[in-house]
Amino acid sequence: MKRKVMILLLLTSLFLTGCWDRRELNEISMVSGMAVEQGEKKKYRMTVEVINPTAELNPAKGTSTTPAITYSMEGDALSQLRNKMDVGMSRRMVYSHMRIVYIDEKIARKGFLEFLDFLERDREIRDDFYMIVASGVPAKDALAITYPIQKAPSLKVHAQLQALARDWGGSPDVREADVINALTTEGIEPVAIAVGVQGDAEQGMSMDNEKSVEPNALLVVKGMGVFKKEKLLGYVSVTDTRNFMWIRNKLRFTSLLVPYKNNKFFSVRIFRSGTRINVDYQQGRPVISIKIKAEGRIDTAQFNSKLDDPKSYRELERQTKAEIEKQIKTTIHTVQKKFASDIFGFGLILYRQNPEQFAQVKKIGMTNLPEREYRWMCW
Repeated sequence: MKRKVMILLLLTSLFLTGCWDRRELNEISMVSGMAVEQGEKKKYRMTVEVINPTAELNPAKGTSTTPAITYSMEGDALSQLRNKMDVGMSRRMVYSHMRIVYIDEKIARKGFLEFLDFLERDREIRDDFYMIVASGVPAKDALAITYPIQKAPSLKVHAQLQALARDWGGSPDVREADVINALTTEGIEPVAIAVGVQGDAEQGMSMDNEKSVEPNALLVVKGMGVFKKEKLLGYVSVTDTRNFMWIRNKLRFTSLLVPYKNNKFFSVRIFRSGTRINVDYQQGRPVISIKIKAEGRIDTAQFNSKLDDPKSYRELERQTKAEIEKQIKTTIHTVQKKFASDIFGFGLILYRQNPEQFAQVKKIGMTNLPEREYRWMCW
């Protein structure tokens, strides 16, 4: 009997062992954001933002302390810097919960494939963080702009981008995994979120900014960066970003201001939308069909209209359809003319439908065709 009890206890102990690589919370620092820039003496300057849990997670006890700490180092490879940050930080840093990576505009224009390879390979860094281009402001400064609500800057931007993508569609909601997929897939080019500073960036990095009713500086979404392979070509507006989301069938909700007559407008809140794209090959050129099915409600109208009359609704529906078509076409032509980059994935769809035809079109380029047609259906 005693022998059976001893065996049972030994077997039970197998399920009560601890983790060999455990890390106590009071021994680590959680990295919430990172910024990558050109170094002055070395190839890169890497800045990390570390959460101060006393201030961010327990506001009642942290009113007099900074919500986050940033630290910068220069080196020729991010892998070297990632393991060397303890030169200036007191605890071992954990990157598994990183939310934001800012890429300086200068590096983005030269190409970021060198350090993107490290971010993808590192087993501790997840691939669901936002890829953001800091436009018109150093990436290090973008990482340090404070805010009264969600005081840690990276957590504020993370929540801001999620809300914008969900409620209006002005953020492309691009994570590292999306960039990697675009770089390694035929027929589609990557994009990235673009942000800038509204106001005085230097004052925005002080503690006074988060205590002000009207902050001295805010980190705002400026639109979307357009890439060709790993190199940044330029930017499109927040409205074009929304239209990009619409074309890619990633739009959840948005609001549309539609012109009526005599400088009057009406607003439509889109609450359900679906997009289908078909690329056919006719007479030696691809013909792209974009079909959008959208449902919405009238939020406001700056004119007197008989909204209880079905004819009035049909007229407003016709004008809404025309406005959607106009905006989508404008965005496609803007990207085609300015950047010649197929960020919409038309080539990918053609590649999936007919690889042989795609090989022929690839020699010209999906965005450089002299006779390109768009057929529209808006249900």
